[in-house]
Amino acid sequence: MAQDEAAGEEGTDFLTLGSQLLSAYQEQQGRIEDEMQGKAQSSITRKLTPLRTRLREDLLRVIKEDKDVQRARSGKVCTLTM
Repeated sequence: MAQDEAAGEEGTDFLTLGSQLLSAYQEQQGRIEDEMQGKAQSSITRKLTPLRTRLREDLLRVIKEDKDVQRARSGKVCTLTM
């Protein structure tokens, strides 16, 4: 799956990987919505909920693995002023 391949790349920052994860989700969402066109919204939602849960878990994992994001969350980020 594209999410797993992207997660394995070295040196990938949160914004890049997060964008890739979101893009993969949106592609799946569009495909499901197209396949289920004309069906009840609740049926579509049932299909999308596990995908959203997976996206959230993947994003949280990426945040935990990204040292820059960890420093920003801890307040230990150096800011440059001119």
